[in-house]
Amino acid sequence: MKFLAILCFIGLINLYSCSKEIDDTEEIKKYVATKGLVGNYTANGVFYTTGKQGSGGSPSTKNIVSVEYKGYLINGEVFDQTPSGSPVEFGLNQVILGWQEGIPMYQKGGTGTLVIPSKLGYGKQSQAGIPKNSILVFDIKLVNWR
Repeated sequence: MKFLAILCFIGLINLYSCSKEIDDTEEIKKYVATKGLVGNYTANGVFYTTGKQGSGGSPSTKNIVSVEYKGYLINGEVFDQTPSGSPVEFGLNQVILGWQEGIPMYQKGGTGTLVIPSKLGYGKQSQAGIPKNSILVFDIKLVNWR
């Protein structure tokens, strides 16, 4: 999947980006309220909801995860998704910081939505179908981890 390759590459680039970041906290709060989402925020501002509770513990960035997802912008424009029933597998330490922080909020089989601030996504880097400084939304299912 093209998005997974982009996630890995840009996740590493963002680790080294030191320039001024956009504060999109208020925009995320407005999105969450407008959509009627109920959930929590991580310390760095990733909003997450829990749909189906999973079981069996949560992964860390040291783990390989298997995830089904749909990624879209806050305007609803979908930029990538896995085919239903076809999860992708990757090292959690190889993707954007928002996934590194958000995915561990779920257990095996758990579902939910992540709303990721631009600074923990692609920041000032534009990607195919993703403008720079975009807030990213992912509906996810953590299928498994090891």
